[in-house]
Amino acid sequence: MTDRNTIQYEIATGRATLPVAIVLSLVLWLLTFREWADFFSLLAGYGIAYLLIELNTTFALIRTRTSLPSAFFLFFFSTAPYLHTYSAEIWIPLLFMGMIFSLSKSFESGQSSTTIFHAFLCTGIASMITPFLLYMVPLIFICMVILRSLSLRTFFAGIIGLLLPYWLLAGYHIYQGSLYECLSPFILIAHFQPIQYQVICFEQLIYWGIIFLLSIACIFQSLNYAYRDKVQTRVVLQVLATLETGITVLLILQPQLFGVLFPVQMIIGAVMCGYYFALVYNKFSYYFSRVTFGLWLLGSLLNLWMHLFNS
Repeated sequence: MTDRNTIQYEIATGRATLPVAIVLSLVLWLLTFREWADFFSLLAGYGIAYLLIELNTTFALIRTRTSLPSAFFLFFFSTAPYLHTYSAEIWIPLLFMGMIFSLSKSFESGQSSTTIFHAFLCTGIASMITPFLLYMVPLIFICMVILRSLSLRTFFAGIIGLLLPYWLLAGYHIYQGSLYECLSPFILIAHFQPIQYQVICFEQLIYWGIIFLLSIACIFQSLNYAYRDKVQTRVVLQVLATLETGITVLLILQPQLFGVLFPVQMIIGAVMCGYYFALVYNKFSYYFSRVTFGLWLLGSLLNLWMHLFNS
């Protein structure tokens, strides 16, 4: 590590990084506050930040003490006011975290059927909120191949986990005499929705582009330096990169899912940015950290300006 990377090191390993991110996110939430129901979006954001700490601790993704993934997510999420409006969709990123936990635990595990069941259960619950998330099921099977956990047993464990919420819901609808309602999510995804990019506002597109570019850059850099880590860490990083690719494709084809998928991309981007900036200290990381801060600040100011003065 050179002298010019000292600030990066202090931020990456400092104890004050996460508290500063928490306070800043709270200030920004209060600044963009509209109604009390939006308070749940703040709680969901803090919940995700906590789960990112647990993810890093459980799987030792970053081989140094750091809270950067959680801090990055809070910075990304708190400056996107259009994601703060309360709806059932705010719980989907938390279910995504549950899916990531369960998938990662399936790596060369003797209990992989159980963890895969849990991963698909989270996906099934999320799809009851947004049925189009069922399009992600093939992507999860690809991740299982990367994790070396795909077998006939885990395949059916996943299918059972995915359908369990619908099976329970079917019992309720049978009791109510409205079984057709239980089939509506599958009927909905059978008709691919037309691509309508006009549903994404200018500031949303700019901010998504910034987070996406930063995430992709950190993914490539992280995978390049991951050879120093244990096999499980490299595999989990590959899974996150695969999910980022698949989610991006889904978002391009179904832009109306922006409010659902963008927070999930923030989670992946936060992990990758946290990994890179906590472990790599060289000339490139010195300049890239400045570019990252500049682009994030630009996108954040645009979001806040449009929210406060043009809404």
